[in-house]
Amino acid sequence: MGKANYVSNKNKQLSSLFGDSVRSKIVTILLDGKEIKSSEINKKVNLFGEEYGISIIQEHITNLKNNGFITQRREGRQIYSRINSSGNIFLRNFCELMKAPNAKKGGSEIKMRKTTSQWINEVQGAINMITKHKLGEKFTSTQIRERVNIESQRLYQILGKMKDRGMIGSVEGRRGLYFVKAKLS
Repeated sequence: MGKANYVSNKNKQLSSLFGDSVRSKIVTILLDGKEIKSSEINKKVNLFGEEYGISIIQEHITNLKNNGFITQRREGRQIYSRINSSGNIFLRNFCELMKAPNAKKGGSEIKMRKTTSQWINEVQGAINMITKHKLGEKFTSTQIRERVNIESQRLYQILGKMKDRGMIGSVEGRRGLYFVKAKLS
């Protein structure tokens, strides 16, 4: 709870860089990569120094959600929001930068291994962004790799699992061309 009363200099500078708008403040808060309650977002936005009404803040959050930049989940009466970095390499890299702006990225960096279900969720998010949640809509593996940082061999394994589960299908005679078979959540 103590963190709800503090805005870091890094967050203030980033918000200032993008014009100190309500939206830049919301995005700056969410770039920590953590899930946060809507009520906490409202409090933190107002900690930047200017007071905004809840309806204005919620309007911007809804707009960010509708454009696929954030995801939300409901737990009882609470709504939790987080940056949707699964289908957007730029946002994922930006989140990493905000977590550790002074950290040096070296070739010896240890990569976290993802489980198959984590990869499926990430690829599913990219497919949803590409196809705009439309059944039968076609997409290519190249389009997915533009949004997800995944090796091609691992991507084909994940797409194979998704085909086995009936989530997607492949176009016969066209290598690397797929279509949505079932609504991906």
